Amino acid sequence: MKITKRTVTVVIMAIVMFSAAAFTGCGGSDTSTPTKVISTDATVNKGLLTSFTGPNSVTISGTWTNTTYGSTGDVTVNVVFDATTNVATVVFDIDGNVYGGTDPAPETFTLNMTDFINNGTATLTFTSAVYGDVSATLTFYTDNTGIFSGTATNAPNASVTNASFSGTFEISGSAVSFTIDAAQFDFSGVRITCTSSLTSTIN
Repeated sequence: MKITKRTVTVVIMAIVMFSAAAFTGCGGSDTSTPTKVISTDATVNKGLLTSFTGPNSVTISGTWTNTTYGSTGDVTVNVVFDATTNVATVVFDIDGNVYGGTDPAPETFTLNMTDFINNGTATLTFTSAVYGDVSATLTFYTDNTGIFSGTATNAPNASVTNASFSGTFEISGSAVSFTIDAAQFDFSGVRITCTSSLTSTIN
């Protein structure tokens, strides 16, 4: 999956989006970058978040496709970042036959971005009624690139196990290109993969 649009609260998406569009599957590669320098400039890091969401919010929408079984559906994610509290509020809605079940209701998550702003890297966690306990680590580097990776455990659907995702992003001017390198899970012992097509709109 490849996304090209403004700057980088796509990172916040990376945590929710990829626990869903990602957890309806994808492929795999190594995203380790040991020679890079992590950005610890809080002003720069916070600017990434505020510029992406704009004065109100950003909406990311598109479709997902399960390439193993051929199921598909719509994806809509709305992100609001409060620069005073450093909290991102994410409303996530994925339609279709998700995790082998019915169309799930939209979910709302709040993510405290303070550690990411101050350190350029952070592990963020939340619990989803569909995906279970989600943990995602994201890191931003001084060369305007970044990586993310994560897992989802304890899914309410016991047939779903070994859910994981990883990827990279790169900023060039006012655009960010974002790639999911690995997003997959096992469903009753069968490895599931998928693709997604997404765009973003400043509200």
